[in-house]
Order: sequence, then structure tokens, then C-alpha cells
Amino acid sequence: MRSVITLTVVLLVGAFLLAGQAAYGQCPFASGQPACASHSTSAGQGEANKKIVGEYLQSITDPGFKDWGKYFAENVNFNGTAMPAQSIGGIVAFFRQGFPDLKYTPMGQIAEGDRVATWGFFEGTHAGEFQGVAPTHRRAKWFGTGIDRLENGKVVEMWHEMDMWGLVEQLQTTKAEG
Repeated sequence: MRSVITLTVVLLVGAFLLAGQAAYGQCPFASGQPACASHSTSAGQGEANKKIVGEYLQSITDPGFKDWGKYFAENVNFNGTAMPAQSIGGIVAFFRQGFPDLKYTPMGQIAEGDRVATWGFFEGTHAGEFQGVAPTHRRAKWFGTGIDRLENGKVVEMWHEMDMWGLVEQLQTTKAEG
């Protein structure tokens, strides 16, 4: 657990250092990269962006939610891959297949410019096949963190990570159990 927390802190600090470097023209990447763009938003806009991100994260708890265009631009960059907004619903459905009662509990959120960093816990009962693992009916809880960039009230870029190793570890059975 300590290594997951350490890695998450490093990722968050690194992201905000990059955002700060970009704001002062010290881009560590080639010019023109999204992380190097200069951004300015008011404190009120940062709070509005936090609210939008918080709402879309809570929408995953509603298995019937389908209006991904409410929170996402028509095309979204998800961890470096361009995809239509509706594909975000496919990612959520992938997790819901294995964890029909999937819930998200936010632990913290920071807004800086047009970016919002959020971290918290996902949890659910493993009641469906997930990553090739048959249902164990175990309750699992895993950490996730994300940095979202918004334009005009919509998420246009997402960089998200979850403790998938810790999740799969919770689902594994031992010889005594299996």
C-alpha cells in the first residue's frame, strides 16, 4: 500500500510541476504539446471545473447513465489515445461488467488552471468476469487518480491511473480457496 501511495504522490507532484513549468515557459516537452500550452483560468473557473469532474466521476455509480457528452467534448484524449466521448461509457461498462455495484469515493481534488487532479477509491463486489478472472464475489477496493483538462466546461483530455495490480491481487484465489 505504501508503494501505491508513494507512486501516486509522485505522479501528482510531477503533473503539477509540469503544469507550473509550462506556465513559466519552461516546457520539458517539445513545443506544441498539450502539457506545454499556457493556460489561465479564474479561481471560479477552477471550482466549476472541479464540480464537472466530480459529477462525471459520480455518474459511474449510475448503471443507466449514458449522456457522456454532458461532461466530455465530442473527442477526448484518454491516456494519449483519441476517442469519442461515448467510448468513455465503454470503459465504465468494462469495469461494471466485473463490478456491477461499482462505487467511487473521492478523497481529494485540486484545480490549477484548466486542469483538475482527483484521487480516491473505487470499490465493488466482483460478481462478473473481469480481466479473465471468474467472479469471486469478493469485495474489492482500489485506488485511482486522474488529471483532467477542460475547455469550455467539457473534459478534453484525461490522464488516469488505477491500482490494477492491487485490484487483481484482491481477486486471486489461493489453492486452499480454489
